[in-house]
Amino acid sequence: MRKRIFWVIQQVHKVGGAEIVTINLANKLIEFYDITLIVIADFEKPIVEIDSRIKLLNLKVAHKYIYIDKYISEKAKRFRFDKIIIAIFQLIFFWLFGKYRYRRMIKDMTTEEDLIIASAMDSYMFAPKKRKVYFHFHFNYRFFRKFYHRFGLLMCRKPDKWLFLTESTLKRMPKRIQKKATYVYNPSRLEAKLQPVSETKKIIFLSRFVNQKKPLKAIKVAEILKQKKATFELHFYGDGILERKMIKAIKKRNLEDVCFLRGKTDNVAAAFDSADLLLLTSSFEGFPLSILEANSRSVPVISSNWGDACPEIIIKDKNGYICQKNEEMADKIIELLNDSKKLECLREETYRIALSNSWDKIIKKWKNIIND
Repeated sequence: MRKRIFWVIQQVHKVGGAEIVTINLANKLIEFYDITLIVIADFEKPIVEIDSRIKLLNLKVAHKYIYIDKYISEKAKRFRFDKIIIAIFQLIFFWLFGKYRYRRMIKDMTTEEDLIIASAMDSYMFAPKKRKVYFHFHFNYRFFRKFYHRFGLLMCRKPDKWLFLTESTLKRMPKRIQKKATYVYNPSRLEAKLQPVSETKKIIFLSRFVNQKKPLKAIKVAEILKQKKATFELHFYGDGILERKMIKAIKKRNLEDVCFLRGKTDNVAAAFDSADLLLLTSSFEGFPLSILEANSRSVPVISSNWGDACPEIIIKDKNGYICQKNEEMADKIIELLNDSKKLECLREETYRIALSNSWDKIIKKWKNIIND
């Protein structure tokens, strides 16, 4: 009888990096284990491809308890502050008391021999006691130290094992956590492919349009590039609550001829295959999926310093550069777009890094973790 894994994720009707990574891993690990995806948010149909052998269980938690920032933002726009106050009280009550119903559901469907893996704090809140539970932590040490995250952990049982995304993040953790922790890199969903320099001068931003990802910072970088008379195009792939502000910022800065909002794309490979560079402006990350995908298609990255693992993932003169200021980002972009030989060498190194983080190596490590 194959070992049973119950993987708890936030959503499948829309997906972010954590959900994409989890589903990709489940699609590969189903060859060796019996896997059930426990989805928190209510949904009708997944928007991503999930192996038919994987079971789907929907907890049907109301969206207002999960997407509270979006709910409050919508009410604030309509000046419905009474609704905001009610929503906050409902949220507090749910996460203090309502979660126990779902913990019992998960406990009743599992045994002590099974493994439960949670992919985020809102998933881990439902982890029951007297079960084997791993916390697959998708952020960095700075996020781990935030008050609301530490407060959330106080309301949960302790995990049997912590799984971090990078060695850098693991090493920054307290010794008591390091004793029952390991790290494993995220896999890329794209096949590794060495691409020639496209000469399109195309830069892509591939992420959600939310404050964490700082797309408005990318627009400011584009403004500097235009002021320096650089030849380029910056294409934004994604969606989110900042989209209207982005449209206004592009128009205000007269960047309509160089900045383009392309919406979400189902063909990430095609977006990278026509690009020369990836621009990443996040304030914090764990292990950005966009960097993995850029590596796979030999696209170097110009990135902000988003956390402790940044120098581990982005290696200078290999697969990209870490830049603190907007001006520094713009200057590095100009340097690379104007030097096709240097960009070509960078693409070759980026491709080699992608090959070193193959699916086979990642799945082997996951099997060792699960069978431990």
